[in-house]
Amino acid sequence: MKVHAEILTAASSDTPGTIILLHFDSKRYVFGQFAEGSQRAFMERHVRLSKVRDLFLTGPVEWKNTGGLVGIMLAMGDPDGTRTEQQRQAIYGGENLLYTLSTMRRFVFRTGMNLSVNEIQVGAPDFVDENVVIRTLHVQPDDASVKEPDCKSKQEFLGKAVNDMFCSSWTMNTMVDDLSESEILDGGEDAESERNPQLSTKLPPKGKTRAPWPASTIESLPDTSPNTVSLCYILHLHEQRGKFLPALAKKLGVKPGPDFSRLSRGESITTPDGKVVRPEDVMEPSREGTGIAICDLPNPAYLSNFVAASEWADIEAVQRRIGSFFWIVAGTVISDPRFQEFVSKFPNSKHIVSSMDVCSDRINFKAAAKSAVLLNSLDPELFPEPRLDCSPRLAIDTGVFDIAIPGLQWQLEPKWHLNTKTVEQPFNRQDIAQSEALCAAAKQYQETISTITPSAGAGHDIEIFTLGTGSSLPSRHRNVSSTLVRIPGVGNILLDCGEGTLGQLKRLFSHEPGGLNRVLTDLKAIYISHLHADHHLGTTSILGLKRSLQKDEKIHVVAPRIFHTWLKEYSCAEPGMDKVLESNIISVLCEELQTGSNQLPAPESLLHTLHLTALETAPAIHCLSSFCVSFTFTPYFKLSYSGDTRPNDSFVGIGADSTVLIHEATFKDDMVAQARAKKHCTVGEALWVGRDMGAQTVVLTHFSQRYPKLAAVAGVVEVRNVLLAFDCMRIKVGEAGRFALLKRGLEEIYREEEEEE
Repeated sequence: MKVHAEILTAASSDTPGTIILLHFDSKRYVFGQFAEGSQRAFMERHVRLSKVRDLFLTGPVEWKNTGGLVGIMLAMGDPDGTRTEQQRQAIYGGENLLYTLSTMRRFVFRTGMNLSVNEIQVGAPDFVDENVVIRTLHVQPDDASVKEPDCKSKQEFLGKAVNDMFCSSWTMNTMVDDLSESEILDGGEDAESERNPQLSTKLPPKGKTRAPWPASTIESLPDTSPNTVSLCYILHLHEQRGKFLPALAKKLGVKPGPDFSRLSRGESITTPDGKVVRPEDVMEPSREGTGIAICDLPNPAYLSNFVAASEWADIEAVQRRIGSFFWIVAGTVISDPRFQEFVSKFPNSKHIVSSMDVCSDRINFKAAAKSAVLLNSLDPELFPEPRLDCSPRLAIDTGVFDIAIPGLQWQLEPKWHLNTKTVEQPFNRQDIAQSEALCAAAKQYQETISTITPSAGAGHDIEIFTLGTGSSLPSRHRNVSSTLVRIPGVGNILLDCGEGTLGQLKRLFSHEPGGLNRVLTDLKAIYISHLHADHHLGTTSILGLKRSLQKDEKIHVVAPRIFHTWLKEYSCAEPGMDKVLESNIISVLCEELQTGSNQLPAPESLLHTLHLTALETAPAIHCLSSFCVSFTFTPYFKLSYSGDTRPNDSFVGIGADSTVLIHEATFKDDMVAQARAKKHCTVGEALWVGRDMGAQTVVLTHFSQRYPKLAAVAGVVEVRNVLLAFDCMRIKVGEAGRFALLKRGLEEIYREEEEEE
């Protein structure tokens, strides 16, 4: 039997959480922090989540450890409907895990999963299955107040809510009687013209209405408060039975055949002459099951309770059974004398450290990094190269510690061994070869743009950074939706903020003066178009880090009412987030800015902060509480953003004469039926919207992951400038016209990549 534990992710800008995969031939287990970027890391490493049976969250239940969990859970399901049978899968974590997931009930939904979510209580029995025994350590910080465990009724309520989110039998055809007389009367042929376009594209039968999915009907959740208890795990393999000795069995009168098999299975047999032969008579001695410890200590306040745990009292037994400690820690923990003393007690064990203060900031998404390097070779201004720094950070004693690197394996069976041959090689931009054809295209492009005079109109110096340009879920080449708009002399705006946005900002801006901190201190507003997970799950990280930099600074969050409801509900479980809501956020509702008779003017504080003369929204044709938006700045510059929508006359109205339109273009033009069904736009439809608006520049984004690299624009469209967005692309408005000259170079880049693949 071969068993190993492998580092899947180590602390980095791309993957702030640490994840460890325990690999048996028959089954996989995953331990660690499921931070933002985790799902994308699984894709990059070609790890199939369908093979994973049990996930164990380490550390406290807070966003830095759970921000990528829902993406992992959805990927564990059957998004394509191709599996004939759903295997049992389970997730384990600390208190507030069920609450955290329940807050997402209005926008996360998957049917038919065979999934259980479990909060591990203090004193709970060990996890035991056919392969391992797993003990959970509940480690409290020194300053933790005594918190009563959740009552049974609260656990049951939240458990049912999560079950309804992932395991219900609801379908789009689940109908209930519509008891509203007016609805029944209006349910005939004329109903199509009156129905809400944000609802389903297919009307229910007369007298019926579509039932909402079960979890979405829950109005509110039981009260909770942050829980700072950190979960660590000690796991052991079962006792390993000794090798069967056939020569000895024969000597004792056992005949080869079924009796050999019975003895190998641990059964006693009786020989023909009446002698009883026991398994231990004909087998080598059994070996004690060995294992590993996975220890998540967020800061030094957790050390006292950790080192005092009774599980470490028998030092000889720990050294005999624990082959490796996996440490998920902060740098301040490593330098603490209590930690150093603890580690010194177990010199025969390996000590593998994953820490943002120790691990080099390696590039984990290599496919995207390779594209970035090649694009940068064409136009460094349009395609700035993300920070590619793989140098070590805080130095530690490598005679005692091994630094966690993706691919590093600790082998438990058949014998202890640290395998470094499986380590992922660091990304090196020097390894990216450029063909003669690409070099020629780049040279021609540079010669051509030198003859072009940039526009000097209003807003010419505004920069648009397309941080994430994919739809639905991240891929190896594109992250999910987010766009940063940088307005000189005013500040920054984020248009949507999907999971991993903070990591993209770190890669893109760390080399600039002031780096990421300056980007966040200049961030004046966040706009959220709707509550699909790929558009807003990065917001919590951004808000938390901004508060740490500017405790008293205000930020406007313009979003649908349902987003503010979610953020307020979730803040009850997140340490410090209640302070963000109370002291930092100015909430602005998209519903109140909606064009029409009930429209309210944007708050004066927002208009003043962003130098706006108008801010308007229009209902998107996508899902409930989804919106398009248009910002009008002074001096006149108009920026419109579609979010997710079908072609929309209301949006065309508020976006008329836009200087820049950023529009989703999820599908190619040959997939109109899919675009209609999923309420998205094709490339051509997005360009028609730009034409009807009279937009000067159209930036196309939010491409389906069917098109991971390059989406083509077909036909002739009456728009001056059309740009296809790439992750971490920088568009200076006055120089938008240069993109049209890149056609040859882009074709060379992606032709070469396709040939390599």
